[in-house]
Amino acid sequence: MTKFVNSIYLQKKFSENLPPYVKSEELKLTNGKKYHYIGIEKILKTHIIDDNLIRNIFDENQENLSEYVRKNGYQNKLRIVLSGDDFGVSNPIGGAERKLFALYMDTDNAKIYNTKANQLPLVLLCERSHITDLNELFSPVKRDLKRLMDNGITVQYNGIERKLEICLAYVLADNLGVCEMLGMKRNFSKGFICRYCGLTYNEMQTGIYETRSLNLHKSISLYKKESAKLSKKKI
Repeated sequence: MTKFVNSIYLQKKFSENLPPYVKSEELKLTNGKKYHYIGIEKILKTHIIDDNLIRNIFDENQENLSEYVRKNGYQNKLRIVLSGDDFGVSNPIGGAERKLFALYMDTDNAKIYNTKANQLPLVLLCERSHITDLNELFSPVKRDLKRLMDNGITVQYNGIERKLEICLAYVLADNLGVCEMLGMKRNFSKGFICRYCGLTYNEMQTGIYETRSLNLHKSISLYKKESAKLSKKKI
Protein backbone atom coordinates (compact mmCIF):
# COMPACT_ATOMS: atom_id res chain seq x y z
CA MET A 1 0.00 0.00 0.00
CA THR A 2 2.86 2.39 0.87
CA LYS A 3 4.44 1.70 -2.51
CA PHE A 4 1.14 2.48 -4.24
CA VAL A 5 0.57 5.73 -2.30
CA ASN A 6 4.07 6.99 -3.07
CA SER A 7 3.92 6.19 -6.79
CA ILE A 8 2.08 8.60 -9.08
CA TYR A 9 2.64 6.13 -11.93
CA LEU A 10 0.82 3.30 -10.09
CA GLN A 11 -2.03 5.62 -9.12
CA LYS A 12 -2.39 6.72 -12.74
CA LYS A 13 -2.44 3.12 -14.00
CA PHE A 14 -5.04 2.18 -11.39
CA SER A 15 -7.28 5.09 -12.44
CA GLU A 16 -6.95 4.19 -16.13
CA ASN A 17 -8.22 0.66 -15.42
CA LEU A 18 -11.42 1.88 -13.75
CA PRO A 19 -14.56 1.50 -15.96
CA PRO A 20 -15.60 5.21 -15.90
CA TYR A 21 -12.12 6.50 -16.78
CA VAL A 22 -11.99 8.88 -19.76
CA LYS A 23 -8.54 9.93 -20.95
CA SER A 24 -7.97 13.66 -21.38
CA GLU A 25 -6.25 15.27 -24.36
CA GLU A 26 -3.26 17.53 -23.76
CA LEU A 27 -3.68 20.48 -26.13
CA LYS A 28 -1.59 23.58 -26.83
CA LEU A 29 -2.59 27.22 -27.04
CA THR A 30 -0.95 29.52 -29.60
CA ASN A 31 1.26 30.88 -26.81
CA GLY A 32 2.70 27.38 -26.33
CA LYS A 33 1.00 26.76 -22.99
CA LYS A 34 -0.75 23.43 -22.43
CA TYR A 35 -4.19 22.57 -21.10
CA HIS A 36 -6.30 19.44 -20.77
CA TYR A 37 -9.61 18.68 -22.48
CA ILE A 38 -11.93 15.68 -22.15
CA GLY A 39 -14.20 14.98 -25.12
CA ILE A 40 -17.84 15.90 -24.44
CA GLU A 41 -19.24 12.90 -26.32
CA LYS A 42 -17.04 10.52 -24.31
CA ILE A 43 -18.24 12.10 -21.05
CA LEU A 44 -21.88 11.86 -22.12
CA LYS A 45 -21.62 8.18 -23.02
CA THR A 46 -19.52 7.22 -19.97
CA HIS A 47 -20.88 9.36 -17.13
CA ILE A 48 -24.21 10.94 -18.05
CA ILE A 49 -26.41 9.01 -20.47
CA ASP A 50 -28.21 6.01 -18.99
CA ASP A 51 -31.62 4.33 -19.36
CA ASN A 52 -33.28 6.59 -16.78
CA LEU A 53 -32.04 9.77 -18.45
CA ILE A 54 -33.11 8.55 -21.91
CA ARG A 55 -36.57 7.75 -20.56
CA ASN A 56 -36.83 11.19 -18.90
CA ILE A 57 -35.96 12.93 -22.17
CA PHE A 58 -38.32 11.06 -24.49
CA ASP A 59 -41.18 11.16 -21.94
CA GLU A 60 -41.06 14.96 -21.57
CA ASN A 61 -44.22 16.90 -22.33
CA GLN A 62 -45.35 20.54 -22.31
CA GLU A 63 -46.76 20.29 -18.78
CA ASN A 64 -43.53 19.29 -17.02
CA LEU A 65 -41.18 21.76 -18.74
CA SER A 66 -40.30 25.38 -18.06
CA GLU A 67 -41.35 28.17 -20.41
CA TYR A 68 -37.71 28.70 -21.33
CA VAL A 69 -37.32 25.11 -22.53
CA ARG A 70 -40.62 25.11 -24.43
CA LYS A 71 -40.09 28.43 -26.22
CA ASN A 72 -36.58 27.56 -27.37
CA GLY A 73 -37.50 24.14 -28.74
CA TYR A 74 -35.44 22.19 -26.20
CA GLN A 75 -38.16 19.63 -25.41
CA ASN A 76 -37.13 15.96 -25.81
CA LYS A 77 -33.48 16.98 -26.21
CA LEU A 78 -30.53 16.34 -23.95
CA ARG A 79 -29.93 19.83 -22.56
CA ILE A 80 -26.26 20.36 -21.76
CA VAL A 81 -25.28 22.68 -18.93
CA LEU A 82 -21.73 24.09 -18.95
CA SER A 83 -20.37 25.82 -15.85
CA GLY A 84 -17.03 27.57 -15.47
CA ASP A 85 -15.14 28.51 -12.31
CA ASP A 86 -11.71 29.47 -11.03
CA PHE A 87 -10.11 27.80 -8.03
CA GLY A 88 -6.76 28.16 -6.33
CA VAL A 89 -4.23 25.50 -5.37
CA SER A 90 -1.12 25.95 -3.26
CA ASN A 91 2.14 24.08 -2.86
CA PRO A 92 2.26 22.47 0.62
CA ILE A 93 6.06 22.72 0.62
CA GLY A 94 6.45 26.34 -0.48
CA GLY A 95 4.35 29.46 -0.75
CA ALA A 96 3.56 29.26 -4.46
CA GLU A 97 -0.12 29.50 -5.40
CA ARG A 98 -1.83 28.85 -8.71
CA LYS A 99 -5.25 29.68 -10.03
CA LEU A 100 -6.89 27.20 -12.39
CA PHE A 101 -9.90 27.59 -14.66
CA ALA A 102 -12.20 24.58 -14.84
CA LEU A 103 -15.16 23.87 -17.11
CA TYR A 104 -17.73 21.33 -15.92
CA MET A 105 -20.70 19.69 -17.63
CA ASP A 106 -24.13 18.61 -16.46
CA THR A 107 -27.65 18.16 -17.85
CA ASP A 108 -30.98 19.46 -16.58
CA ASN A 109 -32.92 16.41 -17.83
CA ALA A 110 -32.20 14.29 -14.77
CA LYS A 111 -34.72 13.87 -11.95
CA ILE A 112 -32.01 14.38 -9.34
CA TYR A 113 -29.80 17.47 -9.66
CA ASN A 114 -26.07 17.54 -8.95
CA THR A 115 -25.33 20.31 -6.46
CA LYS A 116 -21.58 19.97 -5.84
CA ALA A 117 -18.62 20.38 -8.19
CA ASN A 118 -17.26 16.92 -7.37
CA GLN A 119 -20.50 15.44 -8.76
CA LEU A 120 -19.94 17.08 -12.15
CA PRO A 121 -17.68 15.67 -14.90
CA LEU A 122 -14.70 17.89 -15.70
CA VAL A 123 -14.47 18.99 -19.34
CA LEU A 124 -11.51 21.34 -19.43
CA LEU A 125 -8.71 22.45 -17.11
CA CYS A 126 -6.18 25.24 -17.70
CA GLU A 127 -3.96 27.44 -15.57
CA ARG A 128 -5.61 30.86 -15.47
CA SER A 129 -2.38 32.78 -16.18
CA HIS A 130 -2.00 30.85 -19.47
CA ILE A 131 -5.36 32.03 -20.84
CA THR A 132 -5.25 35.00 -23.21
CA ASP A 133 -8.28 34.15 -25.35
CA LEU A 134 -11.23 32.08 -24.10
CA ASN A 135 -12.45 31.74 -27.67
CA GLU A 136 -9.28 29.80 -28.50
CA LEU A 137 -9.44 27.80 -25.26
CA PHE A 138 -13.02 26.74 -25.99
CA SER A 139 -12.34 25.73 -29.61
CA PRO A 140 -12.48 21.93 -28.92
CA VAL A 141 -15.61 22.43 -26.81
CA LYS A 142 -17.35 24.33 -29.63
CA ARG A 143 -16.20 21.75 -32.20
CA ASP A 144 -17.64 18.83 -30.23
CA LEU A 145 -20.84 20.67 -29.35
CA LYS A 146 -21.51 21.56 -32.97
CA ARG A 147 -21.00 17.96 -34.09
CA LEU A 148 -23.32 16.67 -31.37
CA MET A 149 -25.98 19.30 -32.10
CA ASP A 150 -25.84 18.44 -35.81
CA ASN A 151 -25.76 14.64 -35.49
CA GLY A 152 -27.00 13.74 -32.01
CA ILE A 153 -26.25 10.36 -30.42
CA THR A 154 -27.87 7.02 -31.24
CA VAL A 155 -29.44 5.38 -28.16
CA GLN A 156 -31.74 2.47 -27.35
CA TYR A 157 -35.27 3.39 -26.19
CA ASN A 158 -37.85 0.65 -25.58
CA GLY A 159 -35.74 -1.72 -27.66
CA ILE A 160 -35.62 0.64 -30.64
CA GLU A 161 -32.66 2.67 -31.92
CA ARG A 162 -33.45 6.37 -31.76
CA LYS A 163 -31.56 9.58 -32.34
CA LEU A 164 -31.08 11.56 -29.14
CA GLU A 165 -30.91 15.25 -30.03
CA ILE A 166 -28.56 17.47 -28.06
CA CYS A 167 -28.46 21.20 -27.36
CA LEU A 168 -26.49 23.63 -25.22
CA ALA A 169 -29.17 25.06 -22.93
CA TYR A 170 -27.30 26.86 -20.14
CA VAL A 171 -23.94 28.50 -19.44
CA LEU A 172 -23.39 29.01 -15.71
CA ALA A 173 -20.83 30.92 -13.66
CA ASP A 174 -20.75 33.91 -11.35
CA ASN A 175 -21.81 37.26 -12.81
CA LEU A 176 -18.32 38.17 -14.01
CA GLY A 177 -17.52 34.66 -15.23
CA VAL A 178 -20.63 34.37 -17.39
CA CYS A 179 -19.84 37.66 -19.11
CA GLU A 180 -16.29 36.47 -19.81
CA MET A 181 -17.41 33.09 -21.16
CA LEU A 182 -20.04 34.65 -23.43
CA GLY A 183 -17.71 37.36 -24.73
CA MET A 184 -19.59 40.21 -23.00
CA LYS A 185 -18.11 43.22 -21.23
CA ARG A 186 -16.74 42.32 -17.81
CA ASN A 187 -17.45 45.60 -16.07
CA PHE A 188 -20.66 46.85 -14.49
CA SER A 189 -21.81 50.45 -14.13
CA LYS A 190 -24.40 52.13 -11.91
CA GLY A 191 -26.86 51.92 -14.75
CA PHE A 192 -26.43 48.18 -15.21
CA ILE A 193 -25.07 45.96 -12.46
CA CYS A 194 -26.70 42.61 -13.25
CA ARG A 195 -27.41 41.09 -16.63
CA TYR A 196 -29.96 38.68 -15.16
CA CYS A 197 -32.44 41.00 -13.46
CA GLY A 198 -31.59 44.40 -15.00
CA LEU A 199 -31.32 45.94 -11.52
CA THR A 200 -29.73 49.40 -11.30
CA TYR A 201 -27.43 50.58 -8.53
CA ASN A 202 -30.01 53.14 -7.37
CA GLU A 203 -32.73 50.48 -7.13
CA MET A 204 -30.43 48.29 -5.10
CA GLN A 205 -29.66 51.14 -2.69
CA THR A 206 -33.27 52.27 -2.19
CA GLY A 207 -34.85 48.84 -2.28
CA ILE A 208 -37.56 50.22 -4.58
CA TYR A 209 -37.79 48.41 -7.87
CA GLU A 210 -40.36 46.89 -10.18
CA THR A 211 -40.75 43.15 -10.53
CA ARG A 212 -39.20 41.94 -13.78
CA SER A 213 -38.81 38.60 -15.49
CA LEU A 214 -35.24 37.36 -15.23
CA ASN A 215 -33.31 37.66 -18.48
CA LEU A 216 -32.27 34.09 -17.85
CA HIS A 217 -35.76 32.91 -18.78
CA LYS A 218 -36.28 34.96 -21.93
CA SER A 219 -36.65 33.19 -25.24
CA ILE A 220 -34.15 33.60 -28.08
CA SER A 221 -36.78 35.43 -30.16
CA LEU A 222 -37.16 38.02 -27.39
CA TYR A 223 -33.40 38.51 -27.18
CA LYS A 224 -33.35 39.15 -30.93
CA LYS A 225 -36.12 41.76 -30.65
CA GLU A 226 -34.29 43.58 -27.85
CA SER A 227 -31.00 43.47 -29.78
CA ALA A 228 -32.75 44.97 -32.82
CA LYS A 229 -34.15 47.81 -30.67
CA LEU A 230 -30.68 48.57 -29.28
CA SER A 231 -29.20 48.60 -32.79
CA LYS A 232 -31.81 51.13 -33.97
CA LYS A 233 -31.09 53.41 -31.01
CA LYS A 234 -27.37 53.47 -31.88
CA ILE A 235 -28.19 54.58 -35.43
